[in-house]
Amino acid sequence: MEKKESRRWGYFEVLNELNYDLLKIKTKKLVIFPNQNISYQYHNNRSENWYILEGDGEIIIDGNLNNIKAGDVFNIKIQQKHTVKATSQLSIFEVQYGTIEPDESDIVRLETEWDNILKIIKQ
Repeated sequence: MEKKESRRWGYFEVLNELNYDLLKIKTKKLVIFPNQNISYQYHNNRSENWYILEGDGEIIIDGNLNNIKAGDVFNIKIQQKHTVKATSQLSIFEVQYGTIEPDESDIVRLETEWDNILKIIKQ
């Protein structure tokens, strides 16, 4: 089932997709290259759990900036703004879940450039 997709920040692989009556789940492995970040974004139809498998970096959830490292776990709720930047290569196990099937169309991107994201959260 692995589906690997390249992105400007690295790549992700879809590991599994599960569909139950009221719960749709997709698991992914994200690899973020050093000094790269995903967009500052939120989702209207899904929550996510992130498990940091390796590496370190910085995470922003709802405007709060924190350092991260392997072993950390984050729960990102529907409509919570979030992004992550890798200091060293980051591997993240991501569990997406909601009442409709999670897909890439449920990403509302607010900003992609890290310096601009930092300006947004300081406003």
